Amino acid sequence: PETPLCREGGSVGYFRNHTHKQTLLMSDPTSLQTTGDGAPPSPQSVASKMIPQTLGELEQFAQTVSQSQLCPKSYRGKPQDVTLAILYGMEVGLRPLQSLQSVAVINGKPAIYGDAALALVEQSGLAEYVKEWQEQTERGLTAICEAQKTGKPEPTRQTFSEQEAKNAGLWGGRGPWSDYPRRMLQMRARSWCLRDCFPEVLEGLYLAEEAEAIPDDAGT
Repeated sequence: PETPLCREGGSVGYFRNHTHKQTLLMSDPTSLQTTGDGAPPSPQSVASKMIPQTLGELEQFAQTVSQSQLCPKSYRGKPQDVTLAILYGMEVGLRPLQSLQSVAVINGKPAIYGDAALALVEQSGLAEYVKEWQEQTERGLTAICEAQKTGKPEPTRQTFSEQEAKNAGLWGGRGPWSDYPRRMLQMRARSWCLRDCFPEVLEGLYLAEEAEAIPDDAGT
């Protein structure tokens, strides 16, 4: 028999996040037919059970998903990339289809989109609060993100300013920094704050909005 993808607490599970555990039942075809009282399962319960339990199942799942028009374009026709994206997502507690929507491969490295990162932090049970706001200062517009971690005496605060974006050659550049500059300032401050405050939740992943501005190994 194939080895399960991971085990936690004696039962097969895909969440490493300490507040979430779920049994993987994709190998059991009868588990999708009825609930314990004989009633048809809810859509949510069916979805939760359609999760690969072994690497072989994951590869089969990835092959099927990568051929779908509903698969994100960057993963379409690339089952190996789908497999790795799902595995990276599993590391931080995302379900397979969530991983495909939330994990990006940028310059050959995995990253997670900012909204998914915030959701993981809020679901972790480690955050008392995460606050974000923007201020107009002498350096131009500044985005601020502040997070209070349970058990820590002081909050973590990070900022990213319009002037810093200009110094880094980001402000006014093609793409989102030209189209949505306020949003990109917010995501950069969020990235630094969440990665500093909750490293055990994000497992070292950059936020995609930050990773997109990091040159690849060739310096491009």
